[in-house]
Amino acid sequence: FWETAFGCPACSKLSFAKMETPCVRGVNNISYRMSEECFQGDSVPPPRFFQRCTVDWRNLLSTADYVAMATVAVGALVSAGILLERYLAYKRLYERYSALQDDGQEVALEADAI
Repeated sequence: FWETAFGCPACSKLSFAKMETPCVRGVNNISYRMSEECFQGDSVPPPRFFQRCTVDWRNLLSTADYVAMATVAVGALVSAGILLERYLAYKRLYERYSALQDDGQEVALEADAI
């Protein structure tokens, strides 16, 4: 660091942190703030408003988000499979019951072992 005549560090381009607002409808704002205390030297870059920007869709979700979505998807598929199996089992049982009623027999049905 270069020092000023008063012994304080002089400002350089590295003394300022860039602050960007999120990209909304293709526009964002850029401003700078002092990241370390300094004097004289380089001045704070001027803010830039209404800058054109694009959203990088690949960086919107983290790895944890993808893992969570995959877990939810697998859980939904397993639940759907269980519901389908239960539906088909009850449908078969009802068909057997209907066949017995049509024959006019008074026989009790045994439930399938599940």
